[in-house]
Amino acid sequence: MMQYNFELKLNVVNETEKPFSSSDIAIILNKAQDIIVNDRYSSSVLSPRHFEMDEKTRVEIGKLITNHTVSSFATGANRIQKNSVFASLPANYLYSITEQGVVGYTDANSDVVTGPAKVIPITHDEYLINRDNPFNKPNEKTLWRMDYSGDSTGSKKHELLFAEDQSIISYQLRYIRRPREIDIVNGIDCELHPGLHEELIDLAVRIGKEILNGTTKLTPQ
Repeated sequence: MMQYNFELKLNVVNETEKPFSSSDIAIILNKAQDIIVNDRYSSSVLSPRHFEMDEKTRVEIGKLITNHTVSSFATGANRIQKNSVFASLPANYLYSITEQGVVGYTDANSDVVTGPAKVIPITHDEYLINRDNPFNKPNEKTLWRMDYSGDSTGSKKHELLFAEDQSIISYQLRYIRRPREIDIVNGIDCELHPGLHEELIDLAVRIGKEILNGTTKLTPQ
């Protein structure tokens, strides 16, 4: 149905020699799908911290919200400091919604205990500004988190920073995942809310016209 609607709006549905194959159309639809998801999350009205304040957007892309827990962490020479570890993210990770850690530490009674810790996303500039500030550091209630994807695998990671006398037990993440790819040949349809399908096709048609005009290229994401 999406292929038919795409060709109908592109005015090629009755042409014998069509400009795009089914595989080509799937590539274009997936480009449009990614643009729509990114726009819904990061538009000027819906900043990352205000995503859930808009009910319409929650309904439109709510199916993409999922959970991920990390309990095994990596270290290595690429850490920004010795009191940090890398948490690997799922391949379909797009944006964080909520994050929490569980840390281990020694309390005032010299007992080793575990407890929840708030995770605060920071930039590398913020880290450099505050790393020597004794009043603004990770502690038993707070972890810092920075984005990192600089290794040879290109896999997405979060670097978690903690206090010297701490250890990280686990890291829980609720995030927006990349939507399943549309595959016309194998009958895999768009999983976004049906209310977005016409907008997706309209955007795909615009992309298709740009490809035919030579202003953009037909390349997979």
